[in-house]
Amino acid sequence: GASACALNPDRPECRARLFGGVVGANDSALIDIDLGFDAGLTTKVGNDAFLTVMNNVRMRMEGCRFSGIPLSGGAPAPLVHGVRSLGNNPGQSVIANNIFEDLHVGILIAGDIPAIRRNEFGRITRNAILILARSTTRDELTIGAEEDPNRGWNHFDFRTIGGSVVENNRTAEIRMELNDWSTDSPSTV
Repeated sequence: GASACALNPDRPECRARLFGGVVGANDSALIDIDLGFDAGLTTKVGNDAFLTVMNNVRMRMEGCRFSGIPLSGGAPAPLVHGVRSLGNNPGQSVIANNIFEDLHVGILIAGDIPAIRRNEFGRITRNAILILARSTTRDELTIGAEEDPNRGWNHFDFRTIGGSVVENNRTAEIRMELNDWSTDSPSTV
């Protein structure tokens, strides 16, 4: 007979699990991997820890789960981020169909905005998406726009997100249409 994982590969015990951190390479992909925090292996910048770093690379992340819960279990570790996106090449990257949970920040962006689509964000102490200021002024990519079917369609459980769902520290307006905010109140978002 077929194994339980062959019959139902989405079962938690059947998924690949990585505790530590991933530093992305150009034209690489993370597919169907659960990423969790490990104090000795997760990439740190100051006190912040990052499960995945896209340092000016173009890559794809799909079907992954980003969690701040350590290998030993228990409560989420403080100041753990799912993804740190830096530089211009991430504007050509895709972050799709992932789950971001039990984190400080889901995705921190300090460069071009990747295509962020069909992700789920919940149980986050600060922001689902944090967009840092940058010194240059230019047209910004979106987190969802009516005319762009390749961005948006994310689900944000705002009741479990401690800060603003999306914090934009840039002078340019970032369009965030076609997302599910778990509310009809614009001031909540």
